[in-house]
Amino acid sequence: MELFRSELYYIFVRKESSLWWNRVTGAFSVRSAWDLSDIEDIECLGITEAVKNVSNTIKSTTQQAATQVKQTVKKQRDPKLAERFEKRLTDELHKIFDDSDSFYYSRTLDITNSLQRQYEIEKILETEDAGGKTITDITRWWKHVDDRFFWNKHMLKDIIALDSPNCDQWILPVIQGYVHLSQIAVDPADSNPLNVESLSTSNSCDETFTLGLISRRSRYQAGTRYNRRGIEPGGKVANYVETEQIVSIICSDSIHRASFVQVRGSVPIFWSQPEYKFRPPPRLDRGEEETHAAFKKHFEEELKIYKHVCIVNLVEQQGRERVIWEAYGNHVLKYNSPDVIYATFDFHEYCRGMHYENVSILINAIADIIAETRFTWRDDRGLICGQGGVFRVNCIDCLDRTNVVQTAIAKYVLELQLCRLGLGTPGCGLPPSLRNAFLTMWADNGDVVSRQYAGTKALKGDYTRTGERKFTGMMKDGVASANRYYLSTFKDALRQVAIDVMTGESRTIPEQLIVPECSRCTSVKERTEPDTAAMAQHVKSLIDDCKKLLVDSEPVLGSWGLIDADPQTGNPHETETGSVMGLSICSERCLSPVSLKHSTGNPHETDTGGVMGLSICSERCLSLVSLKHSTGNPHETETGGVMGLSICSERCLSPVSLKHSTGNPHETETGGVMGLSICSERCLSPVSLKHSTGNPHETETGGVMGLSICSERCLSPVSLKHSTGNPHETETGGVMGLSIWNVA
Repeated sequence: MELFRSELYYIFVRKESSLWWNRVTGAFSVRSAWDLSDIEDIECLGITEAVKNVSNTIKSTTQQAATQVKQTVKKQRDPKLAERFEKRLTDELHKIFDDSDSFYYSRTLDITNSLQRQYEIEKILETEDAGGKTITDITRWWKHVDDRFFWNKHMLKDIIALDSPNCDQWILPVIQGYVHLSQIAVDPADSNPLNVESLSTSNSCDETFTLGLISRRSRYQAGTRYNRRGIEPGGKVANYVETEQIVSIICSDSIHRASFVQVRGSVPIFWSQPEYKFRPPPRLDRGEEETHAAFKKHFEEELKIYKHVCIVNLVEQQGRERVIWEAYGNHVLKYNSPDVIYATFDFHEYCRGMHYENVSILINAIADIIAETRFTWRDDRGLICGQGGVFRVNCIDCLDRTNVVQTAIAKYVLELQLCRLGLGTPGCGLPPSLRNAFLTMWADNGDVVSRQYAGTKALKGDYTRTGERKFTGMMKDGVASANRYYLSTFKDALRQVAIDVMTGESRTIPEQLIVPECSRCTSVKERTEPDTAAMAQHVKSLIDDCKKLLVDSEPVLGSWGLIDADPQTGNPHETETGSVMGLSICSERCLSPVSLKHSTGNPHETDTGGVMGLSICSERCLSLVSLKHSTGNPHETETGGVMGLSICSERCLSPVSLKHSTGNPHETETGGVMGLSICSERCLSPVSLKHSTGNPHETETGGVMGLSICSERCLSPVSLKHSTGNPHETETGGVMGLSIWNVA
């Protein structure tokens, strides 16, 4: 469109219509393009793609915010304070639009609606008086867009209020989310007589097909991570995102499109995490009746849109998240709808130790539900089949765990879609090129959705992107977690106000954003003073979680806890400037880093080029040595020997292959597990333990993972008394340790 400027107006011209914006009053009007001839001294500024930052709505809203600032800081006697805040707010709005790359619009397609809803809208438009416009004319669609995802509706309200057909082409809905399309080459399909429902595999199909992903973020309860949690009284939830996966191919002169929709959203109860901590414990904010009223509104809307809902709750069932898990389950049972399926999967419990492949347990469990839900498939002649429900996936933040599970569900459905479209063979998985494009697309989607809500890339993204979880990915997640903590503490408050301005929410501006610098620092300091009662409750919840893994009737052989130890003797009861942190064995024998003589491993002898090890009371030392592969003896040499950890260079820890049933490294077995050998006789290997007893010889659904020494003595986390390291004694502020106890 062309942009003109006169003394009184900015004028946007597209074809035969023009949009006039009064530079004084901020009012809009729509006129004929020929009306420009009535304006004198008009100047053409150039060509622009969209109207941005000229709406009186934004101007008035930021001025209203500035007025609130003036009322808040009268005692500060700083007349320029409101002006500075208005500038900061305007700059933040620019950053949201210009720096995030997360806003999308289309002049040819309604991207607020899924493929299935578009088909339903087409049927409505066919019955309306079009005034000569075709169904494909996008100016007819804006009145039927999904209001949840119409992000600029508040900013366009002055134009919408004109209520004129001439305004239709000036109302262009914008979504916040993620859009990506990839062209994938079609692999030659094998003849598959079982795939009778697929398209013809003749040469009439294109050589490539399109794989697309569209995520749409709701404008309701929108905002940043710790500022928007849970539900609001109207039934809208925080971080609500609809994600649609689309496959499109042209066959026999007809476009075939298949789509599958999933949603994510915060747990629909009133809850928050209000404290300035790295991981503040969640808390319930309102009573059961008030919560259930909002809960009911939320699922009534979900069922109205999607017909059936399968909830996949990934929240931890123990520890700090348990209160949310219990409340969610109780409200689902109270709602008691036949159209709602509730599935729980403690992601952190099942995938402990980076075993994210265990998500397949969940997918196998809900495979029948996925098949019953189906997906949308249509061609140029109409709808072939429709999606009969939706998966609503959530964790606490609806980011990292949710990304992994939604990707797994989408992969399962994609294989079904490709088989029905004649682009794949059942049971053969995805071709490498398609698999890489698919994983990259979903990983990028997770990163963008995470940036919009938490300010950083998604955690666990290396698994979503490559299908493998690695140590480097864990390190990057640690950095991202620290960045999230920084953003939530220092940056998110201003961004939240900017989002509220954009969406038209009327919220109170946090005082720390508008008071002078020194007062703000004092205010934050006052708010971050420790709450002794809350801290004690926080510690108690950690201790309770650990006690569930320890049975008091079992004998405890020894425990390790973090202590402050003397660097020379390793004695935790002696203090010295420059003392080192070590691991305590019953608080008497300590593991601390020392420099060892290379040949003997003795920390009391010096040696140029000595190695670093871990000392037990500075007498028996763990150090890196080269071990003979067959015996694990560091004093024997062998080509191709393995690296291990030596205790005084006599007893060695080295990786070995263990028989799965006994843990014996001298026995061989197909599918044996990897462990750590002590002189190749007593072995540490991962086992599945009974939750109540820790016995690896007993089986139990939902058992915990542990480390077995010859499958008889097991390491598990316990809570230790700080002064003695005794796990049988309790103490507020006790430390975490690892217990070795006998299960024979």
